[in-house]
Amino acid sequence: MLNFTTGLTNPPVVPIDPRYGNELAFQGRTPLDQRSLLATATDTLGKLALKDFYGQIGSFKSTPVPGFSSVSIKFQVFPPAQQVETRIAVWAVYNLVLNIALTGRYQQTGFRIYWNRVQIATLRIAHRVSSQATLEQRSGSFLNATDDLPYLQSPANISATWTEDYPGTTNTTNMLSVGDLFTDCLYQDDAEELGVSEILGAVLAGLKNVAVVPKTDRMDGILKIYTQGIESKVLFVGNDVDPDHPTYQYQSVIGTLRAMPTWLLSQGRLAEMLCYIVVDRQYVGGGFLEKLSRPD
Repeated sequence: MLNFTTGLTNPPVVPIDPRYGNELAFQGRTPLDQRSLLATATDTLGKLALKDFYGQIGSFKSTPVPGFSSVSIKFQVFPPAQQVETRIAVWAVYNLVLNIALTGRYQQTGFRIYWNRVQIATLRIAHRVSSQATLEQRSGSFLNATDDLPYLQSPANISATWTEDYPGTTNTTNMLSVGDLFTDCLYQDDAEELGVSEILGAVLAGLKNVAVVPKTDRMDGILKIYTQGIESKVLFVGNDVDPDHPTYQYQSVIGTLRAMPTWLLSQGRLAEMLCYIVVDRQYVGGGFLEKLSRPD
């Protein structure tokens, strides 16, 4: 069993570069809707995790999540630079949201982002403003952060032909899809309730740690991820019938991590869950979101 507190052991953990730094710029008093932050943060970090970790990314803002659109995440690169490495944005979003989850202070918050002690970007989590006039009044340097990323589709009725070894329910109301990936989600037996901070901590840790891996590399063995201070974990396993299925790749892990909070929010209940992972109509493995105390 792989066991770690901050990342993967196979492939090796890539720690946050010591040249990266962030500091709290402000923390307002106006509360943020916790479920909107959950939806927006996991959607945003999930998209970043699918990008080239060492590639380049410019200023961006989060995409409104249907039904949970009251929170906005805005990342602004400081001029004269127009882009930074994607890994910097991954670490910034992870650190800022994890700070909120650990402290329980769900309030508008901003970070200054540094590289070699030089400020290179800002990150802000705030209420989404729909009025352009109000946006210009309140957003300041964030006004040009306009690179939306596509949103993972909401639960929809899906029909598919499953392989005989697929153990899921094939209840289409439980399924999420993106591309060739299907996730069949359901609550675990005797599922315990999960808090928003527990879901954020586990899912964001999973996305941050898998972001470094080439997305088409095969997911081998058992993957267990949790964060110190958060009493929850995510766990991924392969299909015992065909553990070396070539389509079980890290991009499927990322897609499943994105699907987990989406499905929970659509059900209206936050509790321990599992997802059967189906790629190209083949059952390739399972993902679990659960209390840290639950036996693996």
